[in-house]
Amino acid sequence: MINLILNNIIKNNFSIHIKRVIYTFFYLTEGYNDDVCVSDGYKRGCINIYYGTEPVGSKFIYIPREETKGAVLYFHRYGNYLFASFLRDIDEPFSKINGNIYFKFDILSVSFFLISCKEEYIIKKRDAIGRFLADYSMRKDKITFPFFDAHSRILLDSIKMLYQQLNLSNEHFRILLTHDVDSVNSRNKYVFLHNAKELLYDNNISFAKRFDTLTRSIIYNTHFQFRNYMNIESKRGVKSEFYFIEGRKNRKGKRYELSDIIQDIRLIEDNGCIIGIHTNYFSYDNVENIKKEIMSIEKATDIKVKSGRNHYLRFDIPNSWNVLRKAGIMFDSTLGYSDHNGFRAATARPFLPYDVNNDNIIDIYEIPLVIMDGNIMDKNIPFDEKWRRIKIVIDLICEYRGTSAILWHNYVLGDPDYKNMYIKILDYILYKGGQCILSRELKSDMLYQKRKIDELMSMVGGNK
Repeated sequence: MINLILNNIIKNNFSIHIKRVIYTFFYLTEGYNDDVCVSDGYKRGCINIYYGTEPVGSKFIYIPREETKGAVLYFHRYGNYLFASFLRDIDEPFSKINGNIYFKFDILSVSFFLISCKEEYIIKKRDAIGRFLADYSMRKDKITFPFFDAHSRILLDSIKMLYQQLNLSNEHFRILLTHDVDSVNSRNKYVFLHNAKELLYDNNISFAKRFDTLTRSIIYNTHFQFRNYMNIESKRGVKSEFYFIEGRKNRKGKRYELSDIIQDIRLIEDNGCIIGIHTNYFSYDNVENIKKEIMSIEKATDIKVKSGRNHYLRFDIPNSWNVLRKAGIMFDSTLGYSDHNGFRAATARPFLPYDVNNDNIIDIYEIPLVIMDGNIMDKNIPFDEKWRRIKIVIDLICEYRGTSAILWHNYVLGDPDYKNMYIKILDYILYKGGQCILSRELKSDMLYQKRKIDELMSMVGGNK
């Protein structure tokens, strides 16, 4: 048993802080092969971790408490890991003195800062459509590294210096394969306008490539790819999720009618895949509109909708989580960047988000979106370099036994490079021993996390 010790002074004077500490401690230790508890004193036979309180006894771990107001992140190396702190100069994360472990930084506060995306409360800059970009992050040069998960391993290393028997749980890494259905007809007027705009203004892609895309999309319907995806996936024994748009018609909104593709939706369901919602560009912050869109999909398909993602990755932390939860969504995978692949919450593992404004845990399960096709495939770089960058992220998901989402839009499979890269990704995931899962398979994990966090909160009189 791992015992986190919080003394009475902290409990009485920093009740909000305690909730954040317990939440963070749970997720840091969630992958360990031992249970955790919270108390106000030393427990014999336990791994005792003192946080911000004078330690007593022997074979303990001490973590100092630091204030985080006006926080600035600094980055350090520890063996094969990087770690983040609020201190400029640290030579190592912890040291062993007289048989005890002393951390040199507040690993709990900085880890909460990361997994809660607290920098997005502090940094006000957004792009033209209200998105927080990777380029705005304090971690912008290191966005492809999951610092929170590395902190979990560093904490584990510190414990193992005293208790060798503690280890990681026996877990495989898992991938949620998803397809946002932005369009099903490349000849649609909205699609034509979109492609024409890219031809004129998108300098990230060569003009020849842009011109070829526009030409082929007129000659052929390159966007109708449901069966091609299912054929590729079924050959490998994996399934995926398709997210459909309802609501307002517009170049940035709805571009098709579900009634026109109902037979293909039936085929998707018959193949064991998931039907979800891709919230309309104009509805991402409106509970009632999203409810109407969900009802529209459910009425047209006779399928309950519990998972989805916001169109254009429009996401305002923490409001978007609250909006989606109130609209009835259980599983979200919007939490990624629209400009770079990587770890927006610094983790490859799914979690119940924390609302810093209201200091409560939001009842929705977030599966981090770490790879999106356009973030890499639209870059004017060689195919092998694109694959190298994608492989780095997959290898990190594997190393940290994560459960992360990959987005490959429905319409892109008509492009040979996109198709070949998707096949390469699937084959590599399976080669590495990964499992491709559906969101509904995560329900038991979500309920377990809710129950365990509630139990830990109750140990110190806290609540959600």
